[in-house]
Amino acid sequence: MSGRTPAILESCTETRARLARLAERTSTRLPQASIPDHFRRAAVLLLVGCHGNQPCLVLTERAAGMRSHASEISLPGGRIESGETPEEAAVREAAEEVGVDPVAVARLGRLDEAWSKARNHVVPVVGWYDQPLHALAATSPEVAQVFVTPLARIARPEAHRVDIAEIEGRTYENDVLDADTFEIYGLTADIVLDLLAWLAETERGRVPQRLRELERSLEAR
Repeated sequence: MSGRTPAILESCTETRARLARLAERTSTRLPQASIPDHFRRAAVLLLVGCHGNQPCLVLTERAAGMRSHASEISLPGGRIESGETPEEAAVREAAEEVGVDPVAVARLGRLDEAWSKARNHVVPVVGWYDQPLHALAATSPEVAQVFVTPLARIARPEAHRVDIAEIEGRTYENDVLDADTFEIYGLTADIVLDLLAWLAETERGRVPQRLRELERSLEAR
């Protein structure tokens, strides 16, 4: 993020109203022809609510024994089952992982699609939680702990940096967000930055770059 922290993040009411306008926005999709057949459809939930009179985001730390993304900071989410919409899958997974009451989740819209190194085609769903966030806790062996993070904290310009990694002779950029007691890295940071951009009334337009990165990743295998 660049510039100052959006003033909207000082108000739960204003943040919710801005997020509700996602219903008017069309999410940019990854072209189906660009997604390998072996990729799974998955959804993640960017669950925002009011905690301590400020809008906060729910994040999890994945368990250390997970086969993919072990110990990483993530958004609640998982595979979209047959017959489910991304919204249904995202809320179901959040209920399974952190004890969300599905009835209390207002489904507000989608952000642009992404993909993960675990071979998932990811649909980010945004929701507002009308129950206390502090009551959420790890309710699945996949989750080590739950964080309720003020959006204003991770929206600070100084909280964002880009790490450069070289893997098998190829250079990759990874977004990182400093949440003070932990860092949000990679795919999760990329998606959260899209959320923060929407709240700041800007657009990142990351799908073309995500597609280029997917092509490079497939070429490296």
